[in-house]
Amino acid sequence: MKTHKIGFLTYRKLDALAHEAAGIMDDPEVEVVFIEGLMENLIDRVNHEMKKGVDVFVAGGANARFVEKYTSANVVNIKLTFYDYFQAIIKAKEIGGSIGIVSYQDNMKQDYSELEESLGIKISVIRYEGKEDLCESVEKSGVDVVIGASLANEVAGSLGIPCIFIYPGIDSIIETINDAKSMSKAIRDEKERSKIFQSVLKFSPNGVIVTDNESNIVFFNAAVEELFDIDFNKTQGEILSEILPECEVMSVLETGEPQMSVINRVRDKDVVVNRIPLEVGNRIIGSLIMVSKVSEIQKTEQKIRIKNNKKGFNAKNRYDNIIGNSEIVRELVEEAKLYARTNSNILITGETGTGKEIFAQSMHNYSGVYRGPFVAVNCAAIPANLLESELFGYDEGAFTGSKVGGKAGFFEIAHNGTIFLDEIGELPLSLQSRLLRVIQEKEVIRVGGDRVIPVNVRIIAATNKDLLSKVPDEFRMDLYYRLNVLELKIPPLRKRGNDVIEIFKHFVSKNRSLETYKTEIPDEAYDIMRFYSWPGNIRELENVSERFSLFLSRINRHDLSSYREILIKSIGERLIVMDLFRKHGLNFEPEKKTQNYNEELIKDLLDVFSDRKNKVAEILGIGRTTLWRTLKTFQK
Repeated sequence: MKTHKIGFLTYRKLDALAHEAAGIMDDPEVEVVFIEGLMENLIDRVNHEMKKGVDVFVAGGANARFVEKYTSANVVNIKLTFYDYFQAIIKAKEIGGSIGIVSYQDNMKQDYSELEESLGIKISVIRYEGKEDLCESVEKSGVDVVIGASLANEVAGSLGIPCIFIYPGIDSIIETINDAKSMSKAIRDEKERSKIFQSVLKFSPNGVIVTDNESNIVFFNAAVEELFDIDFNKTQGEILSEILPECEVMSVLETGEPQMSVINRVRDKDVVVNRIPLEVGNRIIGSLIMVSKVSEIQKTEQKIRIKNNKKGFNAKNRYDNIIGNSEIVRELVEEAKLYARTNSNILITGETGTGKEIFAQSMHNYSGVYRGPFVAVNCAAIPANLLESELFGYDEGAFTGSKVGGKAGFFEIAHNGTIFLDEIGELPLSLQSRLLRVIQEKEVIRVGGDRVIPVNVRIIAATNKDLLSKVPDEFRMDLYYRLNVLELKIPPLRKRGNDVIEIFKHFVSKNRSLETYKTEIPDEAYDIMRFYSWPGNIRELENVSERFSLFLSRINRHDLSSYREILIKSIGERLIVMDLFRKHGLNFEPEKKTQNYNEELIKDLLDVFSDRKNKVAEILGIGRTTLWRTLKTFQK
């Protein structure tokens, strides 16, 4: 049985009371170490006993406050109640009417005014910080009698002033020792938890660094030492930014906001760094930095994917990934959610790059088969002579070079899940009949095989073509209606209003490092995007955002004009001009000196090129003066 060593700080009369209380307790779990002394004479002995295993000290009055102030000891103060003081005051009144109550520093907060009035006495509080200070204060006070602990009794006696010794009762001392035992137990439990935590950190394969609230290194484990070739014993207490600048945490300590999954290059190693503030109550006391090698994360992630998502056939997108607040998109998402809850086949139509697969993945994750695989097949990307075996699989020996044991097709892999047939309009007629049978019979026969394999598959098809216009020469009508039970029409980007700007901002935030660019791009810079029709839709928009982010890193001026200039450059000046001409029913013919134009075209050009009349005049192949006269004519 482990005992709790409690240090009891005593002096003169309190010493006898302490020994008596400890004798009455007779607790086998408590070992009381008595240390007699006063204030500064206790410091060395307290530090010595702490090294010998004393976790908590019991003390009263000046001793308690002095030891708390000048050591790191845990102290439980013996509290004196108002009743204790009242009894002492009644005794003192029998000696004299002017009473001085001795209190160390500002420890006394009690108001005695009512007691003075009712008893017809005067009570003074005599505060002190040391023995000499107390002697002088008592002498100057002119009181008839003093109330206090051992030191007050000693000083009053040397001055010939009567003193009433105020002391706690035996029960109060026993209660205080029990409180100290509870504190000792809590400290011991915390130390044990700390040892367990230290062991976990020590043997963790990931690097762990702990700092205080000033970014000084408190701890890091062996993984950090090995990863960055640094010695903890030589760097403890150093500022983290001076040892590992890429891991600095001052911004986390100042803001209280964690920084998660930040990829840094630290000492020639690519690592993922998580910075977390450590808080106690509402106060930040330090930070925790966890470091993992990117290569190890990639290995682990690959193992998990292989285990949980066979061959990686899973849908990563959800409706939350669909960016945009335009009414047309909100209605489309609600329609897609409605469709997802059915078992019917769905045909998604829309121009190239509108995000058809994102909607398909979102519908899969919202459907009843979300736990099953999501298999995406691009019917235009697989050669026609291989597409049949890829879709329906093949048995061993079906053709030269076939895999031993055969191979499951995409429909088999998608069993109890979803198969997404992108660019379904490119499916050869010879395979359309086989697909129709799979839809009708819910079974497949592998190429070269002779057995029927049942499949339970939800089909979502997509196309950027008008399939009806391909019927019957290129597309079977019966297959069209089998696939088009529910149709989801994805609008082009040009019809989505301000969504184009919202999506663009999202892509830019992914492409550019927010730590590198500290500026916010004004909304006016994005107005240009509304004049372009985005024929490549979201795919084109993403490419433009990458170029924009690259150009952004090279500009010297961060103003509206510069942002508009690099945005035009990112889209392509000629593409914008040609698009504006088409918008107004005109052809842009760069080989001709003068272009055909109208008022609406000129206004759009001026909006895009921000009133740069020289540029507009150059595009139209006319002089600035001619442009000015033309504008005047239009305004009449």
